[in-house]
Amino acid sequence: GTATAESMAFFGQATYHIDDQFSLTGGIRYTKDDKTYVSNDSSPFAVPARADTNAAGSFEEVTWRAGVEYQIDDSKMVYITVSTGFKSGGFNRFNPPTGPGALEYSLGFGTETIINYEIGFKGDFLDGTLRTNIAAYTNDITDFQSYAFDDSVPTSITANAASAKTYGVEAEVTYIPVEPAEINFILTWLDAYYVDYAAFNNGAVDYDASGNNRELSPEWKFTLTGAYDFDLGSMGTLTPYFQSTYKSHYFVTAANIANGIDKQDSYTQTDIKLIWNSHDGHWRGEVFWQNIEDNFVKTGAFLATGGFWLTYGPEPSLIGGRLSYTF
Repeated sequence: GTATAESMAFFGQATYHIDDQFSLTGGIRYTKDDKTYVSNDSSPFAVPARADTNAAGSFEEVTWRAGVEYQIDDSKMVYITVSTGFKSGGFNRFNPPTGPGALEYSLGFGTETIINYEIGFKGDFLDGTLRTNIAAYTNDITDFQSYAFDDSVPTSITANAASAKTYGVEAEVTYIPVEPAEINFILTWLDAYYVDYAAFNNGAVDYDASGNNRELSPEWKFTLTGAYDFDLGSMGTLTPYFQSTYKSHYFVTAANIANGIDKQDSYTQTDIKLIWNSHDGHWRGEVFWQNIEDNFVKTGAFLATGGFWLTYGPEPSLIGGRLSYTF
């Protein structure tokens, strides 16, 4: 098969300052995507063979953004924004099957759209040594481009079969207790779920995933990092670096089978490094220990004929070193 895509857009954004503290921002964008797809089904694995495909379509959307900002002082501000976005439609690889009991879907699938509401605060404290960014948001996704599987070929397919909603809070704190040291803490709370998803299936078995959690969406995630730069004078700098992340349990498919094969239990992953940079900035070396806990977690999955296909990661516990030179 051969696919082509051409995209054209016109956009603009402006900010109006009501006074020294209040400002209004508005933006608008028109996008048009033209796509074609041509394929000849000569695969011996397609039983029965599908008709040749020659499809074309245009996907147009007007998206916008509106926001208000209030500058509390030189180092603190609050904001509210409302914005929209979209993902163009497209075409599946094969024409849909025909006959009794065949999975029902279309060769083409339509545009996915989203509207997002966000309120946030950004501020520096303690003479600029403590920076805090906090945001709370919610969004609604319509015509969600959802995943299914056609086991008569077999092949994965996309269909507009779901709507989804998200609530979230993100907080990021950076603290510099002394000039060579930096500590970062990131907290995320997420409630991402399908409002309507009755067409989730593996080509043979239907799952009503309405109300289920979206894939790869842990409710809680914490990340803590720390670094300290030791000045070695003409020998450069030496930096110990630490990072640890906690994720609560999540699912890797929309089926959400409790205690089942598509559930990943909560885990923590920690990495440490010792980084050296030469005084002239050309040389960089590091020794590291990644994934100290030796995690082997589920990072993705899809339903297919006969059950689940799972992907795992990250790399196992890894100890090593790197040396690089920048010209």
